[in-house]
Parts: sequence; structure tokens; C-alpha cells
Amino acid sequence: MKVYIVNDELKKYCNKELFTADLNATSQGGGWYRYTAPFASFQCDYDGAKDSDVDRIDFQALQVPGNLPAIFCLAGLALERGST
Repeated sequence: MKVYIVNDELKKYCNKELFTADLNATSQGGGWYRYTAPFASFQCDYDGAKDSDVDRIDFQALQVPGNLPAIFCLAGLALERGST
């Protein structure tokens, strides 16, 4: 699965998309995982797509031949700006 961050009004995407394999995964039990990534990983660093400009997160499920489509539950989504 790919994750993008976007300025919806200007249709400007941050410079980098991330894949679930790029994210920090923590088991939540029962086969569920919590994924996190530093905001800086998306490289939102040009006018119209700086961290103060973006306002949307997109997900794209990638179909891999021979595998089932991605099934996921989205809960507790947070876009946190600033230092951690």
C-alpha cells in the first residue's frame, strides 16, 4: 500500500510517497498493526506542499499478482506536525 500527502486545493503532492514496508509497524494483536512514519519522511518541502500547506492523506492499494487485494481498517489517523 502507498501513502501520499497532498495539498488538495492545489493538487500538489509531497516529494515522496511511502509504502507500508517503509513505515514503522507495531503489532496490535489479532493480526492488526499500527503504522507510523515521521512527517519529514514525505519530504513536503516546496511551495504549495510544505507541511503547513498539505491537508489530505491518500492511500493506494497495490495489486500484486498472486496476492489478495489489500484489506485494512483505518482508525485513529493523526497527521502531526512539528518535532516528536
